[in-house]
Amino acid sequence: MPKNPSSPSRSGGWSTSKKLLAGLVGVSFLVFVAGSFVFAYFFLFTASAQVSQSGIPKISVSPLLPNIPGVPTQTAEQKGSSGPAEEPADKRRINILLLGVDQRDDERGVPTRSDSMIVVSIDQDKKTAAMISFPRDLWVEIPGFAPNRLNVPNFLGDANKVPGGGPALAMKTMEHNFGLKIDYYARVNFRGFEKIVDTLGGVTIDVERAIVDNEYPTEDYETMRIYIPAGVQHMNGKVALQYARSRHSESDFGRAKRQQMVLLAIREKALALDVIPRLPSLMGTLKDMVDTDIPPQEILRLAVLAKDIDSKGIGNLVIDDKLVTPFRGEGGADLLSPNTAEIKAAIAALLSDPALKAEAAKIEVANGSGTAGLATKTGEYLMSQGVEKVTVTSADRNDYKKTQIILNDSDKKTTAVFLADALGLGNQTIVPRGAAGASTSTTFGASTAVPDILVILGQDFNLPE
Repeated sequence: MPKNPSSPSRSGGWSTSKKLLAGLVGVSFLVFVAGSFVFAYFFLFTASAQVSQSGIPKISVSPLLPNIPGVPTQTAEQKGSSGPAEEPADKRRINILLLGVDQRDDERGVPTRSDSMIVVSIDQDKKTAAMISFPRDLWVEIPGFAPNRLNVPNFLGDANKVPGGGPALAMKTMEHNFGLKIDYYARVNFRGFEKIVDTLGGVTIDVERAIVDNEYPTEDYETMRIYIPAGVQHMNGKVALQYARSRHSESDFGRAKRQQMVLLAIREKALALDVIPRLPSLMGTLKDMVDTDIPPQEILRLAVLAKDIDSKGIGNLVIDDKLVTPFRGEGGADLLSPNTAEIKAAIAALLSDPALKAEAAKIEVANGSGTAGLATKTGEYLMSQGVEKVTVTSADRNDYKKTQIILNDSDKKTTAVFLADALGLGNQTIVPRGAAGASTSTTFGASTAVPDILVILGQDFNLPE
């Protein structure tokens, strides 16, 4: 039976096998998407990294980085089957789950709930990124466990020794409820967050409204009063954490917005600094505070991309009161029921390609493969890749051998090419309406309008991992 998620223990189950390099990798990613030291990590390797024609460095360990016991030093080509899982270098979009855990110094090794959850989505082709914040009191289905708050999977995964631990279960929960396929995770405790900010020399934030919290939690399990005035404020790590964490000054939705503001401020400060002189202190203090499954070579590849991502190309979404319905749970607990369809639509709108928005193609996915549920899963996958709306139905028969993308409107070709790429299909699967070999049907099942683009899933189709 799953252990009681309401256990008073709150600290995270950190992997003892994560060495210094893993800590550096984890915080490097946090810098890339939210603003920290990815560039420092990248620069450490530039002395010995060979850059291919595609601009992706081939890994070799820099003499600036000490040999660390337990950390592999082979190149990406040498790692073989014993290396990390194949990274999604060829995927157009990469989604990473950031987990913030409240872990005091005396709570190491004990499972905890996640205090903050942000999905960072990176479009590698368009060189844009987006942050999506989820409230921790969202009531969701947890694969393999009873429904509970969204902050509970991290506890359950660690407490019950689920393969991959709490982060793996949190990733599965995100995909199961919101159709967001998560590629990687990075989990950091709040002491590590403070160290990041202090190593940068603090951050500057324009505080929209004064923060007054008379019940802010302290390290000794007591509470204190904090006050952060409105206006432009330069914050050290402690104050930045207070600004990001305070829950009693406004709703949890406001807190999520503040967290995104802090992450963007960290990013801007890191980009403005020569961070290499600060790297030694970061390596020493963060090795036990960051947990991630992002391979080092993927961090380097993302670092190349990071230089081209403009701050204006970073979108944001907070799952707030417009997308949830408050309700009272057992014992009078304040909980939030997700308006799932609206949340998925909001995420799809955030991630959608401007070119797709301009074409506004009506897309229908028809299942002709004979595999139950494949069209529904495909539709959800496409929405997670930036398609705003997809109609899902059954084809006129279930024995199609080949998958087809039928282009009924020739003005929507950009969208058709996007669909072929997102689904791992070649452009040869795109056929104009009426072309030889194209299905004569243009719409199926409950659909009443002829779609601009009709995707017929055949027996050869496999949904991208």
